[in-house]
Amino acid sequence: MSDRINEGMDLNGFCEYVETNIKAYLPESYQEWDIDISETYKAVGPKMAFTIKAPDENFAPVIYLDDFYTLYQEGRELPQLMNQISDLQVQHDASKRENPAFDKSSLPDMRRMVENWDDAKENIILDTAGCTKNAEMLAHRPHCKMGDIAAIYKIEMGREENASFSIPITNEMKARYGVTTEELHIQAIKNSMERYPAQISDLGSVMQKMLGIPTTDVSSDFMPDMGIGNSGLIVLSNEEVFRGAGTLFYPGVLDQVSAMCPNGFYIIPSSVHEILIFPKNADFADREIDEIIESVNAEVVNPDEQLSDFVHEYDPASKILYAPSLAQDYKLLEVKKDEVLKPETLGLTDDICNNSRSVAGGDVLSQAVKTEQQRRTMKKHAGR
Repeated sequence: MSDRINEGMDLNGFCEYVETNIKAYLPESYQEWDIDISETYKAVGPKMAFTIKAPDENFAPVIYLDDFYTLYQEGRELPQLMNQISDLQVQHDASKRENPAFDKSSLPDMRRMVENWDDAKENIILDTAGCTKNAEMLAHRPHCKMGDIAAIYKIEMGREENASFSIPITNEMKARYGVTTEELHIQAIKNSMERYPAQISDLGSVMQKMLGIPTTDVSSDFMPDMGIGNSGLIVLSNEEVFRGAGTLFYPGVLDQVSAMCPNGFYIIPSSVHEILIFPKNADFADREIDEIIESVNAEVVNPDEQLSDFVHEYDPASKILYAPSLAQDYKLLEVKKDEVLKPETLGLTDDICNNSRSVAGGDVLSQAVKTEQQRRTMKKHAGR
């Protein structure tokens, strides 16, 4: 039989071939494992996700078959590709066994989380996605929008440094839970603020932290007096600077930034990990900033981590974040009172709401783009 069997098969046919034949290439211990291949939605578009897991396991590493199908189209033989998929699966499982976050004795039951709101709600947290870049994905996921940025939701199953193991919440799951998007959003905000407080820093301090250089934290009570807003670039994220762009949606955070930048400020949706902010103390046109963001995204940001190519502004009076280049004007955007989340609405205590921290210092605006590129290069080499 030719290795190029069904040479003209499409992606679905390739996935069916993998599903039918992969166990012949895997060790004997995998023969009773459950295989699933389903379409999922990433920042770069829909992907075919392959998983195989033991019947008593909650988690399975995901292998995306699209890249292997591309290799098949380019002439790679099926046995070679099947061996590569098998080797990758075995490597993933070996890493999983060595990772304490995957200790199945401490993991919640994934099926119950997917099926039942009461089992899931304490582990639902906030994440972000760019609206323009992820329109297809967002059609399948409940979300709330601010400007070109969407808050999306996931069930966090485990987390360690620079890694998160989670289940994305889909429209089907939300319907199964019997909750509204607003209820989902409020629960995610509450959990995220408790687990991952916002942190407002200058870019230099974030870089020092990444390089292992200690920095001095300053209480959020002193943020308006720090002077960062006069000349420096501010980083808004969580304490880990990992999947921290969702802190934009935390009640009161952008008002704290407003106090630091009384003349207003620009918001750069740097990545899903952090937001960059700089005060309006320079003559930049919106489109000029957009071009800088787009260039940095294209050159140094992983497509799965990109958020938006458009600069945003915040109107503290209406609590609206908007993107001028998308013809969004806060004066033209309707604001409903129940859409402006307040701490009392979330049932949060004052100590949680005030638990955002800032780090003194400041990198001047003229170095912002160069420094950001250096920072992302370090993240890339660190295997982020």
